[in-house]
Amino acid sequence: MKISISDYTFKLSYLSINLFHKIIKYYKDLEKRIL
Repeated sequence: MKISISDYTFKLSYLSINLFHKIIKYYKDLEKRIL
């Protein structure tokens, strides 16, 4: 199975975007609890 660079980059960016959104959501929830 051959994985192209673009496919790998796409998956990587997709995962990092997903993670980024989860982190933002987590911090917003945390902020609500603190305030």
